[in-house]
Order: sequence, then structure tokens, then C-alpha cells
Amino acid sequence: MPEEDAFLGRVGHDLRGELATMIAGIHYLMRYEAGIGEAGKQMLERVNGAGGRLRRLLDELELAAWIEGRPPGPLAVEPLRLGILVEAALGRIERFIAQRHVTVRTALPDLSEIEGDPELLGAAVEYALDFAVARSPGHAVDVRAAGPATIEVTDEGGVVDPSVLAHLFEPFAEKALIPRPAPGARRRERLGLGLAIARGILDAHGGKIEAASAERGIALTCTLVGRR
Repeated sequence: MPEEDAFLGRVGHDLRGELATMIAGIHYLMRYEAGIGEAGKQMLERVNGAGGRLRRLLDELELAAWIEGRPPGPLAVEPLRLGILVEAALGRIERFIAQRHVTVRTALPDLSEIEGDPELLGAAVEYALDFAVARSPGHAVDVRAAGPATIEVTDEGGVVDPSVLAHLFEPFAEKALIPRPAPGARRRERLGLGLAIARGILDAHGGKIEAASAERGIALTCTLVGRR
């Protein structure tokens, strides 16, 4: 409902402001306070990491307004190079890719220029990539062009029954398909709304996201036809 979306937006905005202040303070201490010992630096690093994870959760919470095609506002439509959009999304999760020891193989020739909201479409692509990486620790993820405005993201997280795939874009369904990290490994905090958000954003742009079984996992096909 619009009232709920507005409430979540206000709460997310306020929490984000407080979080930014906290992270700025941590960065100041780490850079300028010479008297902090090694144990103190390690604690600040842990708090800084927690702040980053909380920021991702807030991003997911605020974008939840796009689930089920409920856009909270107009799209900021502009020309976009799809290949650059995908590469930028991969760059934002580069650290997570390294932590999961995932090899990302890209084949993105001949992707066309599209029109759409760069921030929103970037988030939709990032959620698809993040899901594939989360499912493929120690394995590979393939990102390839499947058409002028279509990309296919294929993971190696294991084959999934079609009856499960049918519900993949429902809120929280994706969490059941992501393996738990190894003991001692860092978690990738998520609410489990990413793919549901991606579907809503792509629908609003006249595109779509679909899931199918692949040889070793799941293939997500994202069609990013810009809204005109």
C-alpha cells in the first residue's frame, strides 16, 4: 500500500542518516586516532563491516516498494549502455565475489543502448548477480548477452526443481536456495527480497526476469527493454 511504502521510506531515510554518522565516526577514528591499539582497530573494522551490511539491508528495505509493481514514484528515464550497467553492478559486488571465491565469466558483446532509470535498473541487475554469486561459492557464474537488451546469469549452485523455481520471485523465497556460509566465513546479509524487487523494477520498465533450470544451477534471464 502507498501508506506503507511512504512509512518504510521515511524510516529507511532516518536510519540511513544515523548509519552514515556512525560510519563516518568509525572512519575518522581509524584514520586519525593514533592511540588505538591493534585490538581496537580490529573492533572498528568489525563495526565498519556491520555498518556496510546494515546499509545493504536498508537498500533492500527501501526498494521493497517496487515489489508487485508498486512504484513509489516516476522513473528517471535516460539513455543507458547496458554493458556498462552490468559491469558497474559487478563492480559493486566485487568484494563479495572474492569472499565467495567465485569466478565470474562474462560475454557481453553487442548489448544495445536502452532507456531507463539507471539507479533502479542497476539495482535490479545487481540483485540477479548477487543471488547467483551467493549460490555458487567456490564455483563459477556466467554472465552473457542473450539478445541486444537481454542478459543471462547462470550459477553453479545446484539444480532446482521447477516447482521451486515457479515461486523464486516471491518475497523471501530466494533465501532457501542460498547455501549457508562455511563456519567462520562472513555472511552476506539479505532480507530475501532482491529478486522480487528486480522483477518489479524490470516490469515497470517494460522488461522481465525469468528463471529456468540450467545444467548446474539456475539461469536468470533479464530483459531490460527501457520504458519509452
